[in-house]
Amino acid sequence: MKKRIDPHTNEEFVPKRSNHKFANAKNRQDYHNAKANKLRKEKAAFDKPMHQNYKIIDELMANKNKIMESKEFLRGKGFNHNTYHHMVQIEGKTGYALYNFILIYSETHVTILRNN
Repeated sequence: MKKRIDPHTNEEFVPKRSNHKFANAKNRQDYHNAKANKLRKEKAAFDKPMHQNYKIIDELMANKNKIMESKEFLRGKGFNHNTYHHMVQIEGKTGYALYNFILIYSETHVTILRNN
């Protein structure tokens, strides 16, 4: 079989199978770990605030399906009002979805609904 180049270490090797891409298992694992770490670091700027917001809302909702809190109270808890997944139309208003919660903003308050 023709020699190949390992995409992780750039070393030349003779493949044992037709779909053999890496010289050994360690190179394959290191390659995929590095790829996953790069993606994780790129997403961290978005994922960390969303996860923080989720923890705050989840704690406040504790077995409730709907609550209303002031924007300032949430801000004081560390909530970032600019972080959400997508927007939805609910009850004739625009809601902001964050995982399984929907936030509906008024001038001073936020209504939070559990979206099961």
